Amino acid sequence: APMIRQRACVYSICALLLASPGATLAEPMDLTFRSQANPDFWLKPTLGAHTAWFAQNNAWAGEDRALLGGETDGWAEFGVQPGLEGGWFLGRAGSLRVRASAIYTTTQFGLDAAGTNLDPRHPDELTLEEAYLEWASGELFPKLGKDAVELSFGAQKYEVGTGFLFSDGGQDGGRRGGYWLALRKAFELTGVARLSTGPLELEAVYLRPNDD
Repeated sequence: APMIRQRACVYSICALLLASPGATLAEPMDLTFRSQANPDFWLKPTLGAHTAWFAQNNAWAGEDRALLGGETDGWAEFGVQPGLEGGWFLGRAGSLRVRASAIYTTTQFGLDAAGTNLDPRHPDELTLEEAYLEWASGELFPKLGKDAVELSFGAQKYEVGTGFLFSDGGQDGGRRGGYWLALRKAFELTGVARLSTGPLELEAVYLRPNDD
């Protein structure tokens, strides 16, 4: 079989764009808002941008047109993720945290290596990524330890260990585009109850994936 020669040129920017003038990407500007009337409440906007260009030759041993329906020599993917998160310290009752974000992705300038954008050739879609509420117990149960009990509900990321069994809850590609950037990670709906005390950690989890 002929050798498959493949090269990829990937450029990715995955950082907060809300940076102060002259700051590097590693030093984003802190835009956290705190109310003087209620210093226990905070709010922060976030924004991520991602892009990649891929190039290859002799893909699929030269049989890309026969196997995929088109030539896959190069393509580009773009993604934007705006978000807003906040928190509220409840004293002895613990703390609340909320987050909402969306993801826009598109594939342009060619057919990708897996043929996910054969039809439509230039897919793009804006979808909800995260929308969840989380409560942590703080010092409410001192014998168990700080934040021993955590409860969360909504669309959020969830991973066990290294992610072998549970990790990526969102699907990319197809009409959504951005298959290789794979920005969507959150499950469409989750319920997580976690107890952490000493060396013991117990979790009860409900997961519904954000597939297409």
